[in-house]
Amino acid sequence: MQGKSIDDLINRKFKGNLKRALQVLCTPVHIFFSRQLLKAIKGFGSPDKDLIRIICSQKERHLGIAEAHFSDEHKSTLLEAVKDEVSGDFGKLLLNVVEDWGESIEGSSMEEQPTTTRMRTYTGIKFVPDFTNEVWIERHRHMFHFLDADNSGKISLDELILKSSVEVCDRIGATPEQSARHNEAVKNFFAGAGLRMGHETKWPEYIKGWEDLVHSELDRWEKDEPTLIRIWGDALFDIIDQDGNGSIDIDEWRLYTQCAGIIQDDADCQATFDVCDIDGDGKIDIEEMTRQHLGFWYTADPKSNGLYGKSVP
Repeated sequence: MQGKSIDDLINRKFKGNLKRALQVLCTPVHIFFSRQLLKAIKGFGSPDKDLIRIICSQKERHLGIAEAHFSDEHKSTLLEAVKDEVSGDFGKLLLNVVEDWGESIEGSSMEEQPTTTRMRTYTGIKFVPDFTNEVWIERHRHMFHFLDADNSGKISLDELILKSSVEVCDRIGATPEQSARHNEAVKNFFAGAGLRMGHETKWPEYIKGWEDLVHSELDRWEKDEPTLIRIWGDALFDIIDQDGNGSIDIDEWRLYTQCAGIIQDDADCQATFDVCDIDGDGKIDIEEMTRQHLGFWYTADPKSNGLYGKSVP
């Protein structure tokens, strides 16, 4: 929107603790915890306490992604890096946790691997948008009217946050922290398409903003960089995944689609679940959800057709 990244804007406009807090909020979870792990290992004194806190407090999918990113970034496994830094019974327990995770990665097939080991299965692929595609245009026109809560023919960022964030979060039962994170992700995503708080946007401006957003997002996706749709997806996934096991089952998906007002019919719900469940293992992970939403909204990829049921083109 401003021709600069979010990081550039934060660095330019904020200082001190607020700047650091905003930088953390805009950092993908796996990258943040990978950096925290390195800081604990390289810091002065005994890192036992910090490593135990970081590793044992994370959801499985976050730890796995952080471990994979750590290995890519530092050319050594987390297990190798931790071995010389911990001691005692808690240290042994910590090594067992990390080692068990590494063995589960090495011993599983692509179909069996958890979400975090498939980080690069879908990213890094080049997608080519076609903004003259009638399906793509009508898909966004449908959503424009869906988000136009007062039927004024104009929408604002205020309306989007109310409809796609507050209502969804409240109905699913998100915590205040989850709601705040989701709220911020929604705001940043649609700001990337040119929407602003207190400013009403008509259809021509809205669809042009989407074209700009798609170009910047697909460039990040091809370079395997964090995208706004992934950051929003992480926040939403954390809410939908109510048991915190790193995947969404059909019951969790049904609750989400009903609360969002997207799908009410059970057959349609199952059909949309199947579209998102790319590997057909009966559960949806964050990588699958991100890839299918990117294909659906950014390029009208036929592989993503049906993601929002029969009512959306």
